Amino acid sequence: MIFLSTPTQETDAISALGEDLKELQELGKPDVLMDALKGWVPDLIRFGLNLLVILVIFIVGRKIIRLLLKMARHSFERAGMEIGVTKSIGSLLKFSLNALLIFMIAGQLGIDSASIVAILGSAGLAIGLALQESLKNFAGGILILVMKPF
Repeated sequence: MIFLSTPTQETDAISALGEDLKELQELGKPDVLMDALKGWVPDLIRFGLNLLVILVIFIVGRKIIRLLLKMARHSFERAGMEIGVTKSIGSLLKFSLNALLIFMIAGQLGIDSASIVAILGSAGLAIGLALQESLKNFAGGILILVMKPF
C-alpha cells in the first residue's frame, strides 16, 4: 500500500491511474486490435504460402531422391558391383541429394546459399588436402572393388 503525504500527490496518483486505465481500455477495444491484425494479415498469408511451397518442395524432393536411389541401386545390381561398393556409393549419393534438397529449401526461405557453398567448399578442400593419402587409398580400394582386376 502506498502512503502519500499530501492530498495533491494522492490526486495526481489517482489521475495517473485513471489515464493508465483509459489506455488499457483503448487497447482492449476491438478496433485497435483489428487494425493491428489487418497489418499482419498480408505477411501471415505470404509466410503461410511460403511454408506451403517449402512443404511441397520437401515432399516432392524426397520422392525424387527415393526414386533416384532405387534406380541407382538397380543399376548397381545389374552391373554386378560388390555389396560394399553399392552401399557406400548409395549412401554418398543419398547424402549429396539430401544436401541439394536442403539448399533448395534454404533458397526458398531466402537464405543466401552462396556463402554456405563457399564455406563448405573451403572446408572440403582443407579436409581433402589433410587426408590426401588416405583418400587416395580409399579411391584405389573402390576402383579395385568396381573393376575386379583379379
